[in-house]
Amino acid sequence: MLVEVFISFSSSDKSLVLPLINELKKEGLIVWWFGDEKNERTADITQKIDNALRDAQCVFVLWTKQSIQSDWVKGEADTARKLGKLVQFCEQDIEPPIAFRAKEYGVYDLQSKSDVIKVVKQAVGVRGPLEHIINPSLLYCSKNFQDIGFRYLVPGMNLFLSFVPCGDSGVFLCMRINTTKGWVSTDGWTNQDHIDYVNARHIVASEDQRCVEYKDKAGKQYFKVWNDIYLIQDPIRPYTLQIGELRSMRPNAIPGFINGNNINLPDPKLPLHKPWLSKTLAEIISDKSTLKELWDIVTNEERLSEKDRKEIQNTVTKNPNAPVKIQKKNCLFCNPLFIKHRDLKNSIDENFKRNRDFKESIDQAYLIANDFPFGPYFHYLVITSDAKKPVHSWEELRYSHLKALNLLVYFFLKDKKNIRGAAGIGFGFNSTIRHLVLGDKTHASAGASIPHIHKQIWGLAPGTSNLANQLIEVCQAYENHGIDYLGSYMKALKKAEYIVWQDRIRSPRVILYVPYGQSSLYELQVLLCKPHSNFTELSMEEVIALSMAEYVALRLFKALGITSFNHVMLSKHFQ
Repeated sequence: MLVEVFISFSSSDKSLVLPLINELKKEGLIVWWFGDEKNERTADITQKIDNALRDAQCVFVLWTKQSIQSDWVKGEADTARKLGKLVQFCEQDIEPPIAFRAKEYGVYDLQSKSDVIKVVKQAVGVRGPLEHIINPSLLYCSKNFQDIGFRYLVPGMNLFLSFVPCGDSGVFLCMRINTTKGWVSTDGWTNQDHIDYVNARHIVASEDQRCVEYKDKAGKQYFKVWNDIYLIQDPIRPYTLQIGELRSMRPNAIPGFINGNNINLPDPKLPLHKPWLSKTLAEIISDKSTLKELWDIVTNEERLSEKDRKEIQNTVTKNPNAPVKIQKKNCLFCNPLFIKHRDLKNSIDENFKRNRDFKESIDQAYLIANDFPFGPYFHYLVITSDAKKPVHSWEELRYSHLKALNLLVYFFLKDKKNIRGAAGIGFGFNSTIRHLVLGDKTHASAGASIPHIHKQIWGLAPGTSNLANQLIEVCQAYENHGIDYLGSYMKALKKAEYIVWQDRIRSPRVILYVPYGQSSLYELQVLLCKPHSNFTELSMEEVIALSMAEYVALRLFKALGITSFNHVMLSKHFQ
């Protein structure tokens, strides 16, 4: 049931209530009350009332001389109180029944219509006209959503979001738009719900009184249908996701790998003395033994110039599928001399160095300044350092590695002199970003210059465009209205059973979840449960919990055979 405001009142007060209902409806609010012509008394009216109470975002109870005597009104108010949705208004010189006088329930004067509207809209979480809210049915097909339009969703901002933090559960929004009409055949469709949906859209298209169906020479039946797209905004990032309804339901519309044959060792008769061919093979071959043989062939190819030979060999060393021995030949992060002149552990405050976790971290990670900085104020790299075996592939990462990477950054940035005026930080996990190009095989992108696992941390200038900007503004806008945006989002995710893992059953520090708005295939997100102003204000326990969440995600990716990912951290501004 699509309800934003449930109005509870005595039938004898109808003349007092109707003007308020009309004002609320002018604001675009979806109002439910018993006595509306749509809600005439029927055998199932009690169930209708109960459904409306539970679906509403706000229960508006009007206390008058008549309603304080009404068992119906008191019963509805009691249900609203238990659900945390109660908003009470009193006629002049009237007090609520004694059970509803506690301060936390809130009692407002009925004198000013504008004040009533303001209180109700704040309780619902609606700010402007034409906004409509859907209770979350996250795991259902999008056809369950109704056509809705909205704007100015974030208070004080002209910004559309899919998530509105109303009450404890939160709500999700989407907008459905009719687009072009198209010809569709249901031949080969096995899902009856999908077939029924196509037929329903065919009926809609038939209203234009033109040709709406035909058969081809093979007898295949086609229907003209209205196509829909759904617009869903990512709840925490400035991305709009567009989903074609019929496109997502068509037969065999299952995303997956493009089938392709693995590249085996090229025939020695191929012109491997041609540098362009050898470089291409060095980048895309995914078999370890084949890369080793290519390395040997190129090393002994007399027709190659020394310059071309080194370039090809350098490409092989940057392929994350190459043997570790070959990767190490050209890996600066494996070069002790390179690290010796750049290691910044001595820049960490002595008080932190006495910490047991720091001592454990320093053995498995080191921190350097980037020789060619990307950030305007600083650009550091924190790198895995395992004496037994260099970590060149994320599949080899242990929990202790991730913990060391994160804690070393944490201890380093806690010292303000290492931040130097930055407005915020970017935090990226560069693990030789790989792209799916050969079926389920991968190769390093051109930007992954070092396959050794490392994280990058850079300082942001004021006003720098980054992924955290929108989230910061949205959270602060709702904070001004006493609403914890991310806290409400977490409750909605939990209700939808989207949470994959959390570090503690009660009072978790972090949650790992499938995001409602996914801009990438197989996307997971980690969210801190307690608001902080930036990464350096986390507790050490929270940093450790974040590391464990990363480890769980990596193990899950590995178990599912997912080999291509990137990782970015969103952080608020430094104070």
